[in-house]
Order: sequence, then structure tokens, then C-alpha cells
Amino acid sequence: MKTWFREGVDLAAAAWRRRPSGRFWLFLALAVAAAACAAHPFEPVLEARCPGASGRAGVWARGFSFWGDFLPGTMALVLLCFLAGAAGPRWRQWRRIGWALFLAAAVAGVPATLLRVSLGRPRPCATAEGVRDGLCGFRSSDRYHSFPSGHAATSFATAGALGAAVPPLMPIALAGAAGVCWSRAYLQRHHLSDLIVGGAWGLAVGFHFGRTARGFREERRQARISAVSSSSRSVL
Repeated sequence: MKTWFREGVDLAAAAWRRRPSGRFWLFLALAVAAAACAAHPFEPVLEARCPGASGRAGVWARGFSFWGDFLPGTMALVLLCFLAGAAGPRWRQWRRIGWALFLAAAVAGVPATLLRVSLGRPRPCATAEGVRDGLCGFRSSDRYHSFPSGHAATSFATAGALGAAVPPLMPIALAGAAGVCWSRAYLQRHHLSDLIVGGAWGLAVGFHFGRTARGFREERRQARISAVSSSSRSVL
């Protein structure tokens, strides 16, 4: 068990050492802000087409929304990765992938949650009842926790980490995260701009942790090749 925790600490340290430059984050922030501003005028039209939890689509939306959160969605995948990693030495990389999912979702989700509590943007279900849209500051009521979307941040962080670590799973992972964002809009829980900002932030964080986890595997493979080459030269 101590080895497992050490792997998580090592991955977090490696991700910090390999963190993108400040210019990358500045460019990302400007691009996401521009996209959110461009989407804002279309939000009333889109929200008028989202009936909430009614109908068969509402059942699907509630399911996506339930499994798209950190608990239980991300943690279920983390546990599956840990179980796979316990199958034997050849499956050890899945433990590191599990840590990548956990760390990515946590790093993306915690700031998103703190921001949405502090900024106090009303949810679409509140604005539909006459509450004026805007940033109202700190509010304890969940009706004012719209921007940015925590579900979008954690689901896309999880999907980005899994896809970057295991590229063949990228389409499925991103489709699942997109389904989570659709569900949050359909259930009138988030505006489109909330989802854009949360999803972009989560995806950037997820890709970084996933690439870091994959880099560990590549470094280990190169180390084995170097060790075999060195042994061959010494024999000759």
C-alpha cells in the first residue's frame, strides 16, 4: 500500500515539474473567455429548448449527471484502474493511470467549486423564475453555483487524463464527458458558458496529468531497452 501512495506522490511531483508555462495558461484563458463571451448571447435560446428533467431524455440526463461527478463517476474509474493494477506487474501502469484520473479531477474540480461558490451566478433554473443573470458574489444557496461548471471540469479532466494516458480510449472518454455537459444543460443546471469554461479547464488539466502518466511508462520502456543494450555490449 505504501508503494501505491508513493506512486501517486511521484506522479504529482512529476506533473508539477512538467507543468505548462504561464504563457500557455494565459493563451488558454483568453481563448476560453472569448468562446464563453461568444456563447453568452445564445444562452437564452438554448435554455428555452431545455425542459429540465421531464421525459425520457430527462432520465438519460439524470443518469449522465449522476455518474459525471467526482463521486461516484471519477472515483469508480479510479477504483477500476487500481483493481486492474493489482492484477500483476504487467498491469502496474494502470495504478498510475488511476492516480492520474484522481489527481486531474481533484485539481480541476476543487478550484471550479471554489469559484462557483464565490462568484454566485444563478443557474438557468433560477433565471427562468425571474432571477437576474449575473455574478452576485458569494452565495450559500446551490441556485447560485452555476459558473463555472464543476461537473464539466471533473468529467473532462477525467476524460482528458484517460485519453492522454490510453489514446485508443480518447473518443469514448470525450464522448462521455460531452454527455455529462449535455445533461447539465438539459437539466437547467448550467449555462453554455459555464460548461465551456469548466470543460476547457478540466480538459487542459486532464491532458497534462494523462501525458505525465504515459511519460512514466515510456521512460520505463526506454530504461529497459537501455539496460538490455548495455547487457548485450558487456557480453560482447
